[in-house]
Amino acid sequence: MIRLNGLIALLLASICILSIESAAAAKSAPPAKTAFFVSEECEKRVPSSFNAAQKKQLCTFDGTDKSSGTIGPAICASVAKQVLGGNVKFDTVLQLCQGASSAAPVQCYDKLEPAGNQLRTKYGIELCAKSDSTLPGECFADLNGFSGTANRLKPEQMLSFCKSLEDRAPLLCLQAVQDTKMLTVPQAFDVCKEVVGSGEDSSSPHNLAVATCLREMQTQIKPSFGVTAMDVLKFCAESNPNEFLDTLPEGEEADGSTDSLTGTSPPAQCFTESAHIKAAASTEGAVSEHSVTAPLLSPKQRLSLCSNAHTALGPINCTISAMFRGPGKPGAAGTNTGLKPAEVVELCQGALNAGPAMCFVESRNLGTNVERSHLCNGANSAGPAQCYRRSASTFRNDVGNRSLLCISATSEDPALCANSAPHYLSLSEKVDLCSNTPSSHAQDSVRCLTAVEAASKQFRNAPKKALGYFLDSLWDARDRKSRELLIHMCSFSGSQDPIASAECFRAAPNALEHDDAARMCTDIPSTEVIQHMQLCHRILPKDWGSEEASVLCESTTSREQVEAALRCAVEASTRMTFPKLTKLHAAQLCAYETAKSPVMACLKEVNRGVSASSNSAYLLTPETVVHVCSLGGSGENVNTKTYSPTNTPSTHTNTHTHTHTNTHIAVTNTNPGACLVKLATYSASKLIFDATVPQNICAHAEY
Repeated sequence: MIRLNGLIALLLASICILSIESAAAAKSAPPAKTAFFVSEECEKRVPSSFNAAQKKQLCTFDGTDKSSGTIGPAICASVAKQVLGGNVKFDTVLQLCQGASSAAPVQCYDKLEPAGNQLRTKYGIELCAKSDSTLPGECFADLNGFSGTANRLKPEQMLSFCKSLEDRAPLLCLQAVQDTKMLTVPQAFDVCKEVVGSGEDSSSPHNLAVATCLREMQTQIKPSFGVTAMDVLKFCAESNPNEFLDTLPEGEEADGSTDSLTGTSPPAQCFTESAHIKAAASTEGAVSEHSVTAPLLSPKQRLSLCSNAHTALGPINCTISAMFRGPGKPGAAGTNTGLKPAEVVELCQGALNAGPAMCFVESRNLGTNVERSHLCNGANSAGPAQCYRRSASTFRNDVGNRSLLCISATSEDPALCANSAPHYLSLSEKVDLCSNTPSSHAQDSVRCLTAVEAASKQFRNAPKKALGYFLDSLWDARDRKSRELLIHMCSFSGSQDPIASAECFRAAPNALEHDDAARMCTDIPSTEVIQHMQLCHRILPKDWGSEEASVLCESTTSREQVEAALRCAVEASTRMTFPKLTKLHAAQLCAYETAKSPVMACLKEVNRGVSASSNSAYLLTPETVVHVCSLGGSGENVNTKTYSPTNTPSTHTNTHTHTHTNTHIAVTNTNPGACLVKLATYSASKLIFDATVPQNICAHAEY
């Protein structure tokens, strides 16, 4: 026994020694080296004025980022010679262009010229290297040009501000502050840098929302009434950029500048109009302009009411409805909700109409005023309250899921759906199934789920457990995923007609993967398309996989279109030499093909006119060709459905990269394929943009 204990002790000691040595070795081991590669295609296209060593340096890229292995540095270097002059130092070109995808870093650097050579030399590289637009340089030059000592920013502030820009909205905010003189630029700096605009570098009118609000609100700054310039700035900074377009006069487009603004700001207009809400109502149920001179709301309350307003009158109509009884009701001068003005402001903030007030009245005895206000804020009708009242038996004390179910309801139907949902669903799954159920369709989602329970076992790789089991008994992650897909398919959040989706799923070919069938049948518009989808699957060659088949067949709308899509897909995947398309590419490309074959005409034009050795063939990736040519059939972007239980299942990918160029490409042929062919004939030194730009140039050509 003693000997055995000694052996065990010796073994443990050995393990400890080995562990210590291993740890020491791990600490002393050198870090893994990053692999670097050189793009030979890039080297070939670097201007001849650079020597071989310089070309290699320019075209070296980090192996962890394969997207950097393009001819972008060569294009960038070529433009650097043209824009910055032949005497530009190689170190400057290298720092700007290594790893670039286009000439944007050089063009950005060039935009700094008004700021002076000293500032450009000191900050230009850090500001513009890796940039994909000229916006950082334009921003820095503009900020540096602000007049008045009080409006001066430190160079380091300008650098951090301009590097972080995703669109022009923050810059336009600071420009409006300077123009209106409501504050100094440094005082507004922290607020303006957080402003949200279009998210694009373009001169989008969405970027003008905050600046327009500031100009309209500058006369409302009255510290004696409690409204300071900073209050107005913060108020306008919350403006929803997506609402500004709606206020532009018909036929007019904003040019991205603030010099000729004619649109109006909904929050600013709301603030102005809300001053007319008086503290008494007329017999018509509207506000009396003459009965009481004092406004109902203080300026501070009006700022809060109208913050981020989508419409000018929505919050105002909600406030009137909440504070005053309608015509014919007793006590016309009394309050309709029992809320104080400050509470009404919280209820009606951002309202589109009187819906929140209607909802609040309907929600009597359903909770505290605060809970009812949270439920009804943003409502378009009394629907959330009706839903909440009818959902008590199912959700009992689960206020969280009950609120999630009802918060956007337009009627009591989501609650009726949840009340009759299968007992094995968890409360959160009942919310997923029944949210957004429209009026008069309470049972559709439940019928869908019941109908597909047995059918879900007929497909390839069908889940062992999906429907019919309590969630806690599903241990396999794949089973849970399949269950989520079916619930999403049967919900109005996922499908416009769950009954049609159920019929589609039951009729889908058994050769499909279970989850592909669920995705394919999500958001089917009607039962009429099911027979066309079945025909598509029957005719499709057997070597096509489940995913490719579902992508190609899910959008077919007639026998004629089925035949056109199949002809297109088979030919695209087997006979085209450039670009070489996979079956999935072919399915995405041909899903919307029509009898006139516009998609195939585009693809044949590219295949006939471009070879892999063409000057700029690298631009014409399969994804680019699919994106451009597929538009001919649908008039929309390529069908790239995203299937997620938490997302709307039909989304389209639309990539727009705005890059400034000096090259004008004239395409007289209206075939998008001819446009792509024309692009491929240009020398690389003239194409100072990356591979996404052909999508924007050629996608709008018509047949």
